[in-house]
Amino acid sequence: MFKFINPGWKKLLTLYFDLDVSNNFIECAFKKLTNAFIEQTAMGKDKLLHAALIWQKEDGFTYQKGTISKLSSHINFKYGKLAVFICWRSKSGHIYELHEENIDCADLECWFEGLEVEKCKQLMFPKWTLITFKDDFIEQLAKKTGIPVSNEFIRCADAQLSDLFGKQTGLSFNKHIALGYDWTNYSPGPVSCFQCALYINAFRNEIKICWKTVSGKEYKLTDTNINCNDILFWFESLDTLEYHKQMFPGDPLPFKLDEINYNLIVERLNVHCNLTMTVKESFTEDYENLLHIIDEYLTTFNTKSLKKGRYDGVVHNWTSNYKGKEIIYEIDWGSASIELIKNLLIYFSELNVFEQVRIT
Repeated sequence: MFKFINPGWKKLLTLYFDLDVSNNFIECAFKKLTNAFIEQTAMGKDKLLHAALIWQKEDGFTYQKGTISKLSSHINFKYGKLAVFICWRSKSGHIYELHEENIDCADLECWFEGLEVEKCKQLMFPKWTLITFKDDFIEQLAKKTGIPVSNEFIRCADAQLSDLFGKQTGLSFNKHIALGYDWTNYSPGPVSCFQCALYINAFRNEIKICWKTVSGKEYKLTDTNINCNDILFWFESLDTLEYHKQMFPGDPLPFKLDEINYNLIVERLNVHCNLTMTVKESFTEDYENLLHIIDEYLTTFNTKSLKKGRYDGVVHNWTSNYKGKEIIYEIDWGSASIELIKNLLIYFSELNVFEQVRIT
């Protein structure tokens, strides 16, 4: 329910804006506005527990009297606020003023102007991404860094980067994961990049974000005519293992493995990493054949994902060799998900030829 009835706000309106509001007007408007909000947004009363009408001195103030009267305000939600006008008129034609005590509530009609339904829902029940509240992000970025960015650019970047981040780290988004406003070292060109912070819980991590286009067109940050299918975003320096430790300090790995028949050591899980597999002493087969089997596993993954429109991402490239009892893979995981690494480790156990696997 709207927390509209609050004696403190009557005092604040007088203190900040020298405006006298009667208790009768507040009580009537409260009932009407609650119903208007429910009707305009199609939300039930139970969804309004975290919504409150507020007035703050720094927001400024507008009050217009007339056949349709208006009063500026903000609705404060759990994750931000929305500027609105409270509007009212009477069926009888009487112009009710805020200070009037003799209010015929049945005669008064109240509603909100500027009530953006989707934004209300987003501020109450966000769909969490790396850049959840895009309008606010754009405003804060410009204020803190002087870097102007279009809404279209941010939406393309967030859609691709959030999907990629989720796949590569295995982390589910919540309010504890977000990109920071501190963009630095922006270098435009055929491949454009910038540095920024990634916040995981209370931890700050430096990352690099880059993009290019399929067509070769160079988009500016302020461009509004952006083809999201033409522009490709990626991370240069994700540290999956570190982020997982920051989010879940008690869990040693970002995925759960059933029993495996080799010793697994994970030192880092980045886009670029090395897998060093120590073969059992009893292994006497052809090493080249073992390399071929692992190559086929990775190639099959790419082929299946490409048939699904790269749904699971793709491994960009890898090199392999062996020395003594060790097989070494240098892998660029590209856009492939953390699930691939998990399944590959399970596959290694099924091969039953390794004594130890180390990821560095």
